[in-house]
Amino acid sequence: LEYHADEIIRGGTGYDIKSRLPEEVEAFTRLDYTLYPQYPFSVQYYSRGCIRQCPFCLVHEKEGDIHSVEPMQWNPAAKWIEVLDNNFFANPNWREAVENLNRQKLPVKFHGVDIRIMDDEQAIALNSIKRKGYIHIAWDLPQIDITHQIEAMTKYIKPYKIACYVLVGFNSTKEQDLHRLRTLKRLGILPFVQPYRDFENKKEPSRYEKDI
Repeated sequence: LEYHADEIIRGGTGYDIKSRLPEEVEAFTRLDYTLYPQYPFSVQYYSRGCIRQCPFCLVHEKEGDIHSVEPMQWNPAAKWIEVLDNNFFANPNWREAVENLNRQKLPVKFHGVDIRIMDDEQAIALNSIKRKGYIHIAWDLPQIDITHQIEAMTKYIKPYKIACYVLVGFNSTKEQDLHRLRTLKRLGILPFVQPYRDFENKKEPSRYEKDI
C-alpha cells in the first residue's frame, strides 16, 4: 500500500520531546485494533505523567505531573491487558482503575508500579488482580533504601512474581550496585539490570555495565 499526505507531522520523544499532536488525537481513546491483529492484547492507560522528576527520565518533562485520563477502548479479541501507566498507584483514581481492570476478568501486565509509595491497601488491591508475567518495580536510586517497602509488598505478593529494574552507570558505585542486587536476591526477587543510556544516545555501556 502507498499512503500520501499533504502534511507530515514529525515528533516523538526521540525527535522532539516538546512536540504535541492535535488535542483530538492526543485524547483519542477509540483504538482500531484490527490494524494490528498480531497483538492479542488491550493497550490501557489510566494516567499520564508522574509524581517523580528523576534526572535520568523524560516522563515528567514530556507528560507533566500525574493526572488521570479516560481509559482506552478494549480490544474485543484481547487475551490480556497491557497497562502502560508510568506510575499506576500515584494516580488519584487508582481504586477506580483497579475496579475497571477486575471487571474485565483478563490477566494484566503492569509496566509501572512505584514501590516507594506502596502501602498495604495498594498491595492487597494489586494482589486482587489476575496478572500476567512479573510485576515491575524499580530501585533506581541507590541512596534510597527500599528494602522495607519490598518486604511489606511481599506480605501479599510472592517474591518470584516481582521483577526489579536496577539502574547502573548513572549515579551509583559498584558497591552500591552489588548491594542492591544482593538484597534483591536475598528477598527472592528477580533483578533486571539496566545500563544508563543518555538522551542523545552518545553513551555506550561500559564493559562492567554489560557484565553485571
